[in-house]
Parts: sequence; C-alpha cells; structure tokens
Amino acid sequence: MNNDIKYNNYCIKLKKYKTFIKSMKNKYISIPNIYKDYIIQGFCIIDKYTLITAYDGNKKNNSIIYLIDNNKELIKVVTLDSKYHCGGIAYHKKSNSIYITGESGVNNGISSYINKYKFIDILNNDKVYASTKFKVDD
Repeated sequence: MNNDIKYNNYCIKLKKYKTFIKSMKNKYISIPNIYKDYIIQGFCIIDKYTLITAYDGNKKNNSIIYLIDNNKELIKVVTLDSKYHCGGIAYHKKSNSIYITGESGVNNGISSYINKYKFIDILNNDKVYASTKFKVDD
C-alpha cells in the first residue's frame, strides 16, 4: 500500500478528531503513517521536535510516541511502558520532563494516571519507562 493510500485511510479514521487535525495542519506538522490499530491522542512541540502519542485500540501492544523532527521526518517510534490508553502529552521545560495522561484497567476497574518521563530518555531510547507515576483520584 503506498503512502497516499495509507494517509487517506488514516484521515478517514480521524474524521471525528477534526480539531486535532486542524491544529496539526495549522502547525504544519506531518502526521506519520500510523501502525495498524493505533489511535493518535495528543501532540507536543519541543524545540525542534514534535511528539505525538498513540495507543493500540485493541490493547494488545504498548502505547507509543512518534518522534518527528523539524523537517517533518519521523525519527523513530518510542514504546511506552503501558498497553493501556495514553492520552494528552505536555512538556515541562525546567525539569526537561514529559507528562502523559492515561487510563489503565486495574482490578476490573479504570484507573487514571499521569506518567512522567525524562525527555532525554525519549530521545535516546526505543522504549521508555516512567520515572514517576501519579494516580489521579476520582
């Protein structure tokens, strides 16, 4: 399947996320070809990089971050330490940390959390582990 067809199929899949797509286009961010069954959730711009979070809708594989450079080239895909729904992503400049929201199934229930990752780990590794996990109380 060529890239145009993949991109068109992807755009069809994202029609319900119109605000997200508009924001991406306004920032001239190229959306990478996504892995099958992955659902894009959020993006964050840090200096010369764009980070985009996505999770496996089938919850078979871990969530990921697409790392894109200034030239709109996909540098790599970084695997997170969780299979469940990752969400929004934010950058804290002073601590050089990335925060990613999410949900996971715990004891047949849903638990919301915020995971903290070191940005340097995302740049240097193919898989990253949260340095801190914050549980969000209901």
